Amino acid sequence: MSDLPKEPRGRVLIVDDTPANLAVLLDELEHGGFKVAVAQDGEEALERAEYVQPALILLDVMMPGIGGFETCRRLKAHPGTCDIPVIFMTALTDASDKVHGFACGGVDYVTKPFQMDEVMARIKTHLALRAAQRLVIEHNDALRREAQERRSAQLQLQETHERLLDSEERYRILVEMSPDAILVESDGQIVFANSAAAVLYGANRPDELLGRTLQSFAASPYRETIPAALGALSEGADARTAEEEALRLDGTRVVVSVTRVAVTFDARPAVQMVARDISARRRLEMRLQHQATHDTLTGLPNRALLLDRLNQAIAGAKRRDGRLLVCFLDLDRFKWVNDSLGHDAGDVLLCTVADRILACLRESDTVARLGGDEFVLLLPDATDAVDATTVARRVAASIAQPIRLGEHSVSVTCSVGCSHFPEDGSSADGLLKFADAAMYSAKAAGPDNLRVYNAELRRNIDERVRLESELRRGLERG
Repeated sequence: MSDLPKEPRGRVLIVDDTPANLAVLLDELEHGGFKVAVAQDGEEALERAEYVQPALILLDVMMPGIGGFETCRRLKAHPGTCDIPVIFMTALTDASDKVHGFACGGVDYVTKPFQMDEVMARIKTHLALRAAQRLVIEHNDALRREAQERRSAQLQLQETHERLLDSEERYRILVEMSPDAILVESDGQIVFANSAAAVLYGANRPDELLGRTLQSFAASPYRETIPAALGALSEGADARTAEEEALRLDGTRVVVSVTRVAVTFDARPAVQMVARDISARRRLEMRLQHQATHDTLTGLPNRALLLDRLNQAIAGAKRRDGRLLVCFLDLDRFKWVNDSLGHDAGDVLLCTVADRILACLRESDTVARLGGDEFVLLLPDATDAVDATTVARRVAASIAQPIRLGEHSVSVTCSVGCSHFPEDGSSADGLLKFADAAMYSAKAAGPDNLRVYNAELRRNIDERVRLESELRRGLERG
């Protein structure tokens, strides 16, 4: 199965009663290669969504007639549209409004006035997530089918074994035709191997495996557990399947699903082992896990993995009475590069920036990409605030060096905002929020600036929250 596409494309349904908003979004999305459908109220949105089956819906919250939240509830209640991700568009930023939107079934928010880079990044992220979810569903279905086939094969083998105890030759013919590797060990050595076993373990012929032991084909550390496992087997007991690594004759390892049962072979007690190569399945599982926790373009950790590492770093700092630094980093000229040189050049720029950041950090540090041109640095064990911010300045200086994009040499700077644990906050969300606020303060001061979160920024945030709350209450009363 192939990897997910970097930027999944599909039809996007835009629902907004303001023609100007529709025009801006329509132009940007079509320029980005998306097919677009539009609706100007909730009723029309419900009809169009069922008809065109969009890959994603951008839904305005405040509309006449059926509002955005009610429209989303109805979409999620309909079997034909319940799986379509919905991103709300709103000028309201109160946390309770967002919680209400998520309760209605929305997956994300974008705020007005639009930041188109953010809108495009969120659309691509949720389309990629939807594609990954479909892959996971397909993978799970395949696993269920495989389990059913394996249970059926085991039942057939068991029934055949019971019927053919009086005919070893017919039993050997059946086993030889099995697509799974089958080995039989008796009196401490392998006395039977089928053709599939020769293929799995790298032998030219099955008889090259005879005289060895089942334990010799198990890779460490599984090899040490084999004697006890074989000693615990009893004839007629339920077979148990485990996943482990096997060792081929050339020393290479392969991941296998193994079932061992006690049997009688040539009138002597024996152990039969059935093994299947599941390396491809394991690689797919690892690839899906990586895609779920990493940015598809740069390979850096995404928001989910960043939050996990940040929470671990906070817990460790609390135990050691330590400190850590969080930096929000935003490129100053990224939109110009995208608009002037194209999205391919923008992708090269983002990958180059990611490599330069990594080169400035320790192995214990983390750099994540949240989407667009936003990066976050996590520096655990930041014992000195001055030294920690010096690292951030070194990163900014590295990014500012010229970057070759085709025939052009481009220099971009970045705006950096920093917050410290425990001075500025004790939670992952709080530290990210405060570093983000410091970054916007740096960006307001002009390109290539760094700001550290302080009491003045905290007062500004508190005042903004108060004004937004008053505005929301005013809108509710109106």
